[in-house]
Amino acid sequence: MTDRARLLKRGAAEFLVIVTGILAAFWVDEFREARAAAVLEQEYIVRLASDLDDALENLTKGAEWARERGYAGRAALAHLSGSEPLPPELVMLAAYEVTLTPIGRERRLGRRTTFDELVTTGNLVTIRDARLRASLARYYEEYNRVGGRIEDWPEDWRAWVQRGLSPDVLMRLEGAEEIRGCFSDAGIRGDCRVDLPLDDQRRFMRRLDADRAYARGELNRIAHYQDRQFSDLREFMEATVVVRAALGRADLER
Repeated sequence: MTDRARLLKRGAAEFLVIVTGILAAFWVDEFREARAAAVLEQEYIVRLASDLDDALENLTKGAEWARERGYAGRAALAHLSGSEPLPPELVMLAAYEVTLTPIGRERRLGRRTTFDELVTTGNLVTIRDARLRASLARYYEEYNRVGGRIEDWPEDWRAWVQRGLSPDVLMRLEGAEEIRGCFSDAGIRGDCRVDLPLDDQRRFMRRLDADRAYARGELNRIAHYQDRQFSDLREFMEATVVVRAALGRADLER
């Protein structure tokens, strides 16, 4: 073998070593990146699942409260129509119960901080399953729609009721845990009673009689709102269960 041939052979071997080293380094980097991406994906899946678990708890409570408030509104309407007269303290309770301010969409529908982080950081692509990504996007679009409907609630009746109740009565109604759940599809619970000053009862009933037409219209509106909220929350709860199950399957596959 000539010197030239030996040099060429040696150069080829050195080149092969260099190329192999570079490729190995690339492979190691890709392996590390893939592993880091998998770890990040797993973290996001766990956080998203936690967000939806929180949502299911809030949705369950919210749907129950919306239904009770809808029943309270219809009880007050039945009294005004004369079909089912109520004692003054229960009229006041029903009028107050149906007006309770709905809380913000995040507390009613659950957190969405993880999904927002995925979008703003561009990390949504770390969720490798394209169908899961699409499901999450549709779910949070529905979150915005339902949240907007929850926050679009009639406020006039609440202001009217609060103007007709003294601060002491408002505090009594707000803090009376024993009267929660008084109104249902079965009617008014038999032990549902609240002690309110007679002067407050008379003043409120006089005002209600004077504004009977207005009260009917507003109670119809707000009872309809509570019924709609109940329906929205139940449907969104079903969607949450579906997406939560998909996240659970994705977690098991990792």
